[in-house]
Amino acid sequence: MTDTLVSHTIEDGVAEIQMDDGRRNALGPVLLGQLFEAIEAAEKEKATILITGRPGTFCAGFDVEVIRQGPEKTREMTSQGAELWVRLLTFPRPVVMACTGHAVAAGAVLLCTADWRVAATGDFKIGLSEVELGLPLQGVPLELVRARLSKRHFERATVLAQLYDPDAAIDAGWVDQTIPEDEIIEGARVVAQRYAALPATAFARTKKQSRRILAETVRKMMEKGAKGSDVFSALRT
Repeated sequence: MTDTLVSHTIEDGVAEIQMDDGRRNALGPVLLGQLFEAIEAAEKEKATILITGRPGTFCAGFDVEVIRQGPEKTREMTSQGAELWVRLLTFPRPVVMACTGHAVAAGAVLLCTADWRVAATGDFKIGLSEVELGLPLQGVPLELVRARLSKRHFERATVLAQLYDPDAAIDAGWVDQTIPEDEIIEGARVVAQRYAALPATAFARTKKQSRRILAETVRKMMEKGAKGSDVFSALRT
């Protein structure tokens, strides 16, 4: 029996998808698989997506327990993560994310695939910790981050592994607005409803064109075998 790590409901044109593994919302194979299922359900209903985390945590990145199982399992998991990033990057309806707390490593990259990101105010950290942990950033994650972060912050956030509080994360480009922690879900719902009202065809065509070059670049990397595993290449040397 598989635990339910991702729940979703669809109402008034918005598919609300909540990640909650009871801990840090690590992107392991089960959670990733359930996210894909929820996204497929949303597309079937032509719904706008709202992805949320659990109180205090949005996503802590890829599952360390899987990484400890070795290179093959790591490659499978991070490749699945890269597929998720591209799926959301090119989703034909608006994608809103409510960063309910900490978002680090692959969790921060996940934020870069949304059309609008709201973050809860509080003592939370958002950003990439890889270099500080001895892991080089390259390939798919780096390209996604490059596309969304401010040029003034790109090297600070990647090369220097700087983490940001929610307010500073706006200037850096990780998120678009902040909302008090106790209002984050309701506030994100209001945003999702607003974007759900955008004309579907005009939105889909414009988004496809605006993301075309980035999506093609990422897919080429994945086809060459880079995928998301480049994040953890140091673990295989």
